[in-house]
Amino acid sequence: LLPSSARLSRLLPTANLSLYPPGCMPQSPFQCWLGACPWGFTLATTGKKSTSSPDKPHCRVEGRKISAELALKELHAYSFSEVVAQFEDKTSYRELEGEVSPNESRDDGNSCKNIPLGDLDVDRLRREFLDRLSETVSSTKGGRHAVASHMFYWPNNAKVFVAINSGLAEGDALSEFLGNLCTALKDIAAAPDNQTVKHTNALWNTLLRHQVSRLNAVIVDLRQIMKSFQHLLPQHSGPESTSDDVHSDTDGVVRNFEDSLKLLAKRLLGDSSSDLERHNSLVSLSHALYQNFSAEHFLALGHAGDKLHEAIGFLGRLKTSFRVLVTAARQISGFDDLSLIPVAGLKTRKKPLGQEWSLAETFHALDLQLSDTAIGKLMRPSRSKVRWTQNRLLNDFSRLKSPTWEVHAEIQLIVFILSHPEEVANGKRFDYIGCSRYSCALCFRFLHSFQALKTRGCHGKLYSHSWTVPLGDNLGKGEQYMLSGAVMKVVFWMRKELITRTMSSAQSRLEAKESTIGGSSIAIPGTSQENRQQSYAASEHLRRQRAQNSHMQSKKESLSDSIEHEDPPRIQTRHETLAEDYVKLCAGCCEVETTRRCSYCGGALFCGKTCERGMPLSHLLKCNMRQVTSAEYLYQDVLVDELPTDPQVQQDYWFDQCQNKNEESHLFGVFAGLVHYHPDYVTREELHQWRSDPGGNPYLVAKVVEKFEELPIDSRGGYFPWFLRHRIRFELQFCHHSIPRTPCPMAQV
Repeated sequence: LLPSSARLSRLLPTANLSLYPPGCMPQSPFQCWLGACPWGFTLATTGKKSTSSPDKPHCRVEGRKISAELALKELHAYSFSEVVAQFEDKTSYRELEGEVSPNESRDDGNSCKNIPLGDLDVDRLRREFLDRLSETVSSTKGGRHAVASHMFYWPNNAKVFVAINSGLAEGDALSEFLGNLCTALKDIAAAPDNQTVKHTNALWNTLLRHQVSRLNAVIVDLRQIMKSFQHLLPQHSGPESTSDDVHSDTDGVVRNFEDSLKLLAKRLLGDSSSDLERHNSLVSLSHALYQNFSAEHFLALGHAGDKLHEAIGFLGRLKTSFRVLVTAARQISGFDDLSLIPVAGLKTRKKPLGQEWSLAETFHALDLQLSDTAIGKLMRPSRSKVRWTQNRLLNDFSRLKSPTWEVHAEIQLIVFILSHPEEVANGKRFDYIGCSRYSCALCFRFLHSFQALKTRGCHGKLYSHSWTVPLGDNLGKGEQYMLSGAVMKVVFWMRKELITRTMSSAQSRLEAKESTIGGSSIAIPGTSQENRQQSYAASEHLRRQRAQNSHMQSKKESLSDSIEHEDPPRIQTRHETLAEDYVKLCAGCCEVETTRRCSYCGGALFCGKTCERGMPLSHLLKCNMRQVTSAEYLYQDVLVDELPTDPQVQQDYWFDQCQNKNEESHLFGVFAGLVHYHPDYVTREELHQWRSDPGGNPYLVAKVVEKFEELPIDSRGGYFPWFLRHRIRFELQFCHHSIPRTPCPMAQV
């Protein structure tokens, strides 16, 4: 519903407006303070009636410029007039993106095929990590303690910037916690599988200590709710139960719903030797209850069942956050060199008195008469059924104005990154900001207008305090224009919403909750055999990648050492050449300079389709161009000249049938010749097709022999004759045609 031209011309009282067609937008978003109008037009403000022709697309501001500060004052006025907080409906990320949780479409049937590592949704895991990290850092209830986080990443490391509404300070408790949390996550990322438990236990204890205040507040609420269910309290529960009555591991599936609630009530009302032990017990049991019993179980308890379900969910939320943090550390590349960077709170200043818009100016900008009738149209009826009048709105409008500005955590992140470009140089921004709760309506709209950044969702509320965007002198003109343009788009959006509201019948909206429980959509380790195999495979890949990066780094360091002894002019020239090559060389052949990016994900550089088709495993895992198979891992092992350690590779290509390391080395030489040294080498896709053929082991052996016999006898190397001598062993069929099993000792004989 678009307002008329006459009405639009009165939205900005100090300027006349001319509308240009969508094709006449300025080419640069920085040519105009106003930016682009969300209705598909460009607004040009002039001191007189515009005479611009649509044939000459441009946007100029003559007379008085409308600065972002003036726009913010207009925005504040609109926010103050909307004293009913629920301005629009609540929305979540999945509603906006149309996502489906991987668990909703998962095939639960057992499969002996390779685990499709390409199905690991790294972007979804990054989103979950940022949201859960923000929840974890926010250790106290309340809007001032809302936390937001933003990620930039490079091939071998990642940085996450963290901000809180109340502002962080150097050396404070939250900054110290971020340092400890970062160390714990890096330890988990770098640790081998047999040492992971030690580091995860240390992380869990760190989280419990940090969340003491929030956990105690939730426990108090849960106690009060639990007292509504007398039959669950210890004195009415019959013989005392122990933790073994339900399950020794409260992370597992609990046996009986009512018995589990009785156990929870006993632990809530009982004593424990320490807060850490008590919180660990309550959080773990609450997490198990919330995950394993649906809302219908709780609703069947009576009128307070939904409150009980919600409170238990909030108490168990920390366990979900912990599991997501661990999964991210083990499965996202670069977390062994992770940085969690606290964003120092921006200094806020008091507002000058008398410079904010009055209620009369606000209504004039909206082309409304300040009357009871107009106010009734603008203000949505509240649940209290109190009628809005001119006097009531005037009183509230004056009373609700806050004396200071407030910069929300999401805005702090944007301003900090614009002010510190050196922190993110050459990094890739992840277009998502994690939040400990749903974003307010203004933050949500600003992030979308700024660079289409997304969050977990919007609770749809407006706050009467002074939400603002700081336009500091430490920002360059380009950065200030970016912020100003986004602010103006928010103003246009809100103006349009208010005008539309006066043209339609007012309907009240139920107040939405700002916090969220939300079970993770990420398959966390230990929940199924398939997830365990996928987690192991992803962790193993990252271990190999770190080893390879370390090897490459040592080679680069030795090269740098040799360069240092050369003549000074050559040092500078070669150093610059290396830096340029590092940026521009094809990721496939590492020989051709190119600016062509991957056609599937737009990430790495590939000089052509051939190199793109043969992309390295490290990029394939991120790109998800095709399913990652054991042949990919075998090929990677050949490139780095290491015997396979991946269990799937060992099974698929007979390494588990070798009697000793010498035989493994010979078999490895056969496949190295096949996929790397053969003049007409076998691609990874071909090798996987041979492995997956219904003919099984005999077919794969026959294809290997056929490929080597294409070569002259004296060019087949020394490993192929050994392979022919042991051909019968590798042709043996076992339990499954595509995954051979280790034969028993008698079969080996």
